[in-house]
Amino acid sequence: CFEKNMMKTKKILTGARIFRKLIFSKFSGRPRPVWAWNYITNRCNLNCKYCFVAPYWNQVEDFTLGELKKIFDEEKEMGVEITTLLGGEPMIRNDFGDIVEYLDKIGMIVDVVTNGFFVRKHEKVLNKIDSMCISIDGSEEMTDSIRGKGVYKKALEAIEFVKSKSKNIALRIHGVITKQTIDALPEMEKLCKRY
Repeated sequence: CFEKNMMKTKKILTGARIFRKLIFSKFSGRPRPVWAWNYITNRCNLNCKYCFVAPYWNQVEDFTLGELKKIFDEEKEMGVEITTLLGGEPMIRNDFGDIVEYLDKIGMIVDVVTNGFFVRKHEKVLNKIDSMCISIDGSEEMTDSIRGKGVYKKALEAIEFVKSKSKNIALRIHGVITKQTIDALPEMEKLCKRY
C-alpha cells in the first residue's frame, strides 16, 4: 500500500512539473521537451509486414547501458519527464530491467511499447513502469497474418499478466491502421473495453 501511494505521489508531482513546464514554454516562447521517445534496440523477435525497423536489424549496434544512461541524463537536464522505450522490441534487451531501474532512479515516467513476448522475463521491474502499450492489429486472424502465427494470443496473455501483476501500469493497445486493418477498429474497441 505504501509503495502504491508513493507511485501515485510520484505521478502527481511529475504531472505538476510537466504542467508548469508547458505553461512556462507557452508564455516565455522558449519550448522545453517533456517527452522523449528512445529506440533502445533495432532487434525484434517478430517480422511484422509493415515494420520500418526491420531493414536495420543487423546494421546498427544497440547503445550500451552506459551510453543510454548518458542520453537519459541529457534528456532529464533538458526537461524531459516522460520517456517511451521502443525498438524493435525493447524488452528483448537483457539489460532492459537495468534501463527501467535507472529511469526510475532519475525520476522519469517510464512508458514501454512492446509486443508482449518478454513481459514475464522482466516481471521484477513491472512496478517501475508507469504505462505500457501492447501491439495488436485487430482480430486474431488479422494480427497473426501481419505479425506472425500465435502473436495475438501471446499479446493477450501479456495484457492479462501485466494486469495481474501491477495495478499501477496504465495499459493500452496500439494497432497499425492499414488498408487491411481499417475494418478491425470495432475489434480493437472490444479489446479495449474488455481490458
